[in-house]
Amino acid sequence: MQITNRLNLKTVAIVFNLLLIFLCVGYFIGHGFPQSLMLWASAILWFVAPIVNLFYMFTNKKD
Repeated sequence: MQITNRLNLKTVAIVFNLLLIFLCVGYFIGHGFPQSLMLWASAILWFVAPIVNLFYMFTNKKD
């Protein structure tokens, strides 16, 4: 089996980060805005962490 045919770790990480972003947006669509400060903090971290991770993966050109 060739290495080019398999999904590499970077591709899997990108897919999972995009899934986290869609889940965060889906939470707001399904439940509306959170009422407590703890839920706001969790939602912000849930949205910001994958974006920072994706930004790092696309700016770091090492494979």
